[in-house]
Amino acid sequence: MKKLFLTFAAVSAMLLAAGCSSMDYGVWTHTPEGLANKDISGVRFGLPLSVSDGKVNGAEIALFLAGSAKVSGFQYSLVGMSAAHELSGMQMGFLNVTDKPLDGLQLGIFNESGGGDWQIGIVNFSSGNTDVQIGIFNYNENARFPVTLFFNRGR
Repeated sequence: MKKLFLTFAAVSAMLLAAGCSSMDYGVWTHTPEGLANKDISGVRFGLPLSVSDGKVNGAEIALFLAGSAKVSGFQYSLVGMSAAHELSGMQMGFLNVTDKPLDGLQLGIFNESGGGDWQIGIVNFSSGNTDVQIGIFNYNENARFPVTLFFNRGR
């Protein structure tokens, strides 16, 4: 647990040193007050959760759940789930989920998207057309072979 906290603190310090234009944090779903629809350009921290219907331009970093609706940049969950309705950038965590086609990369153990660019993980699932899937088990309903092992490429 101490190593997890130190890793989280180190990433946070690096982002602060990089001169982020603004920061906020989430504690629970839509908490603190005002987070529900708040947009931010900078860094949003989830201590332990960050759930918002707003947009993050920059980075969203959480312990258990990074869950802003729209993310343009980097979304990371240390020991849990990264979830966005729309993603343009990179999503990282044990479980990564986007509803719409992603514009970028999902990197994790289990990745699920509505299609888009790249998924790298152990299990990759796409209900749309994902360009490239690299993982032990891949499902892409619009690919020539919807279920594959190790590699799958969309149409």
